[in-house]
Parts: sequence; structure tokens; C-alpha cells
Amino acid sequence: MILIIDDLYDIYGSLEELECFTRALDRWDAKEIQDLPESLKACFSALDSITNEVALDIQKEQCLNEPVLPYLRKAWADVCKTFLVEARWYNARYTPSLDEYLKNAWFSSTGPLLSVIIVLLAQHGSRNELIDAWERAQELVYCSSLIFRLCNDLGTSEVELQRGDSHSSILCHMRDANVLEETAREHINDMIVSTWKRINKELLLSRQVPMLQASANHIINIARLSHFFYYDGDGMSNQDRETKELVKLLFVEPVPVNSSSYAASVANVY
Repeated sequence: MILIIDDLYDIYGSLEELECFTRALDRWDAKEIQDLPESLKACFSALDSITNEVALDIQKEQCLNEPVLPYLRKAWADVCKTFLVEARWYNARYTPSLDEYLKNAWFSSTGPLLSVIIVLLAQHGSRNELIDAWERAQELVYCSSLIFRLCNDLGTSEVELQRGDSHSSILCHMRDANVLEETAREHINDMIVSTWKRINKELLLSRQVPMLQASANHIINIARLSHFFYYDGDGMSNQDRETKELVKLLFVEPVPVNSSSYAASVANVY
């Protein structure tokens, strides 16, 4: 669903339609989209259905006293507002500075949306405990989401620079510092390394906070996952790359009894 909504803002919706769609999500009111094309109505309906289903599953699994649906709806509305910011930039042919870009892009990475679900699945307490857990996780959420965005940009920027269809941290730094793409990539890689240091520090601190222990490692998995998908280009959108084979080995193919044949099959992927 995340990829569909992201493509809606990047490719399929006009700016006027996206403004209306975002207002509808902010209020979570289907009446707001009555004048929109059927494709956008279908997206809203699917998102509403999936969000309700996820909320119900979390509620049942965690036996929470606090309804989780409002948290999920707000998380979706907030991330779509950041998608809208990027759509406005594109329509205005505006290139933000790297700082301005990242203030929006860490959130549009959808890391915070995924983190909300993680925290809800990890907690069993009251409303105040949920809010406290979320607030205490903010540094991890920010850093993991930032790495998710930067890795995404490193993996997809080459194609996007050729198409000229969206912004990235690479392009923003190239224009900010008047440097070549290779130099900009080195700068982004340095940012990723320094952000991982912040994560490691926060992870050590989280061991002293019981409320964070349940969700900290799962939030950090967002950053780890980004390295997996984008270590050799865009392993998310391009399904012909090695990512597909790795996923098949992990979830589809049976593990060979002969360990040497398993090692050979993994080696063939690389």
C-alpha cells in the first residue's frame, strides 16, 4: 500500500487532486474525495480498508485498552503531507537545499509510519504508556528513517537524475555545494555512517529504558532493511536484481540438507 500511495503522489495524481486527497486523509473523510477520479477514490477506499484491518489485528493481538485506529490514521495522514510537499516542489520546479529536503524526506521515507506500527505491536499498556513509548523512541525513529531515505537516494538517484522526475539528497547536495555526483555520494555515505553512530549510542541507552527494549531493535531493522534493498541499486523497484533471489532463498526455497550446496546457492546470487 505504501508503494501505491507513493506512486500516486509521484506519478499519477495532479497537484490539485493530491491537495484534495491529502485533505481527505487528514480528516479521514471519504466525502472529501467525491469529485476526484475513480482511481484516487479506489486508493482511498483500499487504504481505509487496510488501515482498519491492521488496527483490528493489532487490537486483538496485543489486547490493548486504547483504540489504535486513530494512531494509524494520523501516521498515514502525516506521511501523505510530506508526499504532498515533494509534489509541490516538483510542480514548482523547485530544488530545496539539502537541509530543507531532509527535514521532509526523513519522514516521507515512511520510516515513522512503520515505526508507529512497531510501537503499537510492542506495547500492551494504556494511552499514556503508548505515548511515552513513542516519545522515547523518537531518536531511533528519526535516525532509522533518515538512513532509510539516504540509502534509497543512493540506490535510485542515478535513474532519477536521468529522468529528472524527483529530488534526492544527491541532487540537493550537488547543487548546494556545486560538486559532482561522486562527491555528493561520498557526503551522503558519510552521513549514513555518522547516523549509525547515533543509533548505536541510542541503542545502548535504550537498554536502561524497559519501555524501549521491546521496540528498539525492530525500529533499527528499518535502517538495516534499507541497506539490504539498496546496497546494489534499486532492489525495491527493479525486480530483476539480486534482491529477488535473496528473498526467494529466505522465504521460498527449502534449505538444502547439504550445507555445501546451500553455500554454493548463496554464492551464485552474488
